[in-house]
Amino acid sequence: MHVLGIDASLGTGAACWLHDDRLVFHRAVGLSRGHPAALPGIVATVQAGAGLPLERLDLIVVGIGPGSFTGLRSAIAFARGLGAGIGCPVEGVTQAEAMAAAIGPALAGRALWVALEGRGDSVLLERAGVAARVPLDALPHPGGPVAVAGSAAIPVAARLAAAGHDVKLLSLPAPPIEGVARAGLLRHRAGGAFRPVEPLYAEPAAALPPRGGLRPAPAA
Repeated sequence: MHVLGIDASLGTGAACWLHDDRLVFHRAVGLSRGHPAALPGIVATVQAGAGLPLERLDLIVVGIGPGSFTGLRSAIAFARGLGAGIGCPVEGVTQAEAMAAAIGPALAGRALWVALEGRGDSVLLERAGVAARVPLDALPHPGGPVAVAGSAAIPVAARLAAAGHDVKLLSLPAPPIEGVARAGLLRHRAGGAFRPVEPLYAEPAAALPPRGGLRPAPAA
């Protein structure tokens, strides 16, 4: 089975090609802007490295977040368009699903939390498929052994440990791109229902009006 993974949720535009469980080729580029223009070239590089036409793909898997608004929307739109163009199904996976696929047995039955840096003294926390902005001083009760990954894993794990919880800190600030592809492949093999390919946002966009105000409506 040939699987293409695409992700641009955390400051990096990345893609990879899997053939069954084997990573054939991957490419990752740091991106702070210009995601729509960069992603087609990244995927073209991966396709060339795999040496196969895109029409050979059986599944496209895209990271749906949480993460950057621009990165998520760009990657999801591109994956949808590519899938429609070549007649290939598109699957969405979250940060936690991608990290769990990359970590594998190392979780040893622990629940996985993904903690990303948020605004102020808070984190963007994904657990059990739900993402939300949570104050560091008001973390939810884990309800059992937990592993914490992500860019804000250290402060979250420290607070959980200080409260007496069984916590394992994982040195994985972001899922590798092959984790994104593997997570979709694992769900496909298990016969699970496809997750809607929609952005998983943890908080509303911090949208501000233009400094000079809105432009007047065009004259009729």
